[in-house]
Amino acid sequence: MPVSPQKQSPRPPARTPPNGKPGSVLSRAVDVSTLKAGPIKFGVYGPNRVGKTTLACTFPKPLLLVSVEPDRTGGADSVKGVEGVSLVQPATVDEFRQLAGELTAGGHGFVGVVVDSATSLADMVLRKLLGLEDDPTMIKYGQVSRQTYMDRAEETRNLLRPFMNLPLDVVVTAKEKDHNPEKGDGAKPKIVHGKFAEARIESFFSFDAAGSGTAGWLADCCGLIGRLYVDKEVKAHPVLLNGKPVVDKETGEPKVRYEETGRYVRRLLTQLHPNFAAGVRGRPENVPPYIEEPTYEKIRAVIDGTYGP
Repeated sequence: MPVSPQKQSPRPPARTPPNGKPGSVLSRAVDVSTLKAGPIKFGVYGPNRVGKTTLACTFPKPLLLVSVEPDRTGGADSVKGVEGVSLVQPATVDEFRQLAGELTAGGHGFVGVVVDSATSLADMVLRKLLGLEDDPTMIKYGQVSRQTYMDRAEETRNLLRPFMNLPLDVVVTAKEKDHNPEKGDGAKPKIVHGKFAEARIESFFSFDAAGSGTAGWLADCCGLIGRLYVDKEVKAHPVLLNGKPVVDKETGEPKVRYEETGRYVRRLLTQLHPNFAAGVRGRPENVPPYIEEPTYEKIRAVIDGTYGP
């Protein structure tokens, strides 16, 4: 006997988002399309004197520059002419912790904070743990125990955590560090032996901030991680023959040649590189490999997915 088709009841319209009972955690679910752009959490690292502080101070004002750099002016000489930036220099770990509490309490009027730098903050923590006044970078290898380094990493994270939780733009600068350095003179890249293949692990540069554990934690806290570096400027010129552009037969596009201009430009690496930490929480197709001559406005556009050449 043939089976008669069953009449299906109409599918109820989906509620977006599904609501839980009043007061439940589920009731706080929201449609992601309604999310608005919030403050930027930006981690920038790179070599010394590449312009990390200068870039950080392009962020909206009033801006608080929290410097723990050993320099007398806190490394702020490069931004002395920037209006709307206030400088504070916590002299101790306790002062840095107190400042975090004051900023968390609100009522200060700042819309952004720069921590300059995570590297120097980790050094300050190590000085406290060792009870030394001297620069810890002068300590000989083997004088600091593994446990002390672990304590430094934990304390550095605890000091940075309230800053990353502020409802403000937050920029954390750091020097760069090779987290997978070669060992010894003439050492070759390390090789990991797998079941089917061998993989060479090259140098990997990221934040210099109390070890790779803290560097990874800091990267997780930031919506944008970028490496600031200086590169040679290169310009494209059309290839001409008898004054006319030469067209590539395969692509149909005009051929170009690239020439160095003799100038140098600052670039912010924004896409993950095999040797450098970088990345943006956003649509990958809207993220360029790097931002040339970066500013807050360009960074905001990359995060919002509106960046263009």
